[in-house]
Amino acid sequence: MKNYSILLVSLTTLCLSACNGGSSSSSSGNTPAYNQTPIIVDLGVNESAPLNRPFVTVTLCVPGTDTCQTIDHVLLDTGSDGLRVPASILKNAAMYPQLTLDNQPLYTCANYAAGYDFGSMNLTDVVWGGETAKSVPFQIIDDSQPQVGIPASCDATGSYFDFIAAGQNAIIGVRNSVFDADANYTCVNGTCNPVTNLPESMLIASPVIRMPVDNNGVLLQFPNIPANGATSFTGTLTFGINTQSNNSVTSNVNLLYTKDSLFNTNYNNTNYQGTFDSGTPYIIFSDNSLPLCTGEFEGFYCPSSPMQINAVFSNYNGGNQVNSSYPLANPAIYWGMQ
Repeated sequence: MKNYSILLVSLTTLCLSACNGGSSSSSSGNTPAYNQTPIIVDLGVNESAPLNRPFVTVTLCVPGTDTCQTIDHVLLDTGSDGLRVPASILKNAAMYPQLTLDNQPLYTCANYAAGYDFGSMNLTDVVWGGETAKSVPFQIIDDSQPQVGIPASCDATGSYFDFIAAGQNAIIGVRNSVFDADANYTCVNGTCNPVTNLPESMLIASPVIRMPVDNNGVLLQFPNIPANGATSFTGTLTFGINTQSNNSVTSNVNLLYTKDSLFNTNYNNTNYQGTFDSGTPYIIFSDNSLPLCTGEFEGFYCPSSPMQINAVFSNYNGGNQVNSSYPLANPAIYWGMQ
């Protein structure tokens, strides 16, 4: 299995801007290279997302054809795996061939912190920037026929996660675990049976690994954001790590090597396991000394005045420490890391 990496530059600006209003900001406006595609950070489709999130535009094609559909506001998520699209977003979901095992149709259940999504496993060609990933397994959500029920092992994990209500037309997960840990099933006549040990070619994963080049990771870059925040801004998604001149890792870059996407974090002399998750628009940590908000921002911290917090990140094996400081406004940052 190939190595796969994620580099995030100025990700803290994304997390902090999500909790602040203010004037907009954008990147330099340079034309992206063929291995790049723009990221837009805003409130999603019809500004219906509760907080700012990063989105990209992708084109889905019936494999091997020019029959394609371009979809904007696809959530770019470093905390999950694979492409997931609601059937209602697709012009014709039936055009995308469904994967089968022993002539039985395959379905999959994806679980997020916000709930679950169930749907069929299909194939598409994914075009984003100047790169194409061919015959990518992906999930079409809620396209199942009436006789295909949702397995209890799927919906028992929480409530249905409504992409549209969250302001996103789809989600594209680029987590560095490479292949998903979804629960997969064959479903026939209303009965779904779990499937294990599917070949890698049939597993839903980051479309990046299916690309012929620049397929060993991604780089997310964002501009510096003013202290009073931004209503929207643009960044850049670059494919590949150390494969082109625009994705080379220079000697002044602090690298955090992870294990299962986790690294070590020390905050207030307490050690935690942390992760970078671009699909979560806030920083999650716990500090009982900070006052909690009430009303609209219940569950967030509301310091009486702007303040700084400091954390130390290190590799999962204890090496290469990186010190980081974050300004907190009011309302500030979600609490929850216990």
